[in-house]
Amino acid sequence: MFSFAGAFHFRFWKGGRWIDVVVDDRLPTDPWGALIYAPKSRRDEFWCALAEKAFAKLHGSYEALVGGNVAEAFEDLTGDKFHAEQAAESTSSFSKNSSS
Repeated sequence: MFSFAGAFHFRFWKGGRWIDVVVDDRLPTDPWGALIYAPKSRRDEFWCALAEKAFAKLHGSYEALVGGNVAEAFEDLTGDKFHAEQAAESTSSFSKNSSS
C-alpha cells in the first residue's frame, strides 16, 4: 500500500529548459462527480486528468489547451523536437507489422 501527500509533480520542457509543475489532487468535476477535463479517463484512473491539470497550469489555463499543436505538446512532454517524417515512418512500420 502507498500513501501520498495530495500533491503531484510533473516536469515539462518549455523555453529550452525543464519546468517543474506541482498540482494538488483536486480535480474539476461536474455536479455528478464526473471529471470535466480528461473525461474519457476511467473512473478510478486519475493520472491523465492530473497531467492535464499540470499542463494547463504550465500554459495558464485549461482554455489555453484548446486547439493545441501536437508537435509543441510532444516537445513539452519529451524535451525533443517532433519529426513528422519519423512519426510517419514509425506509423507505417507499425501498421505493416501489425497486419501480418
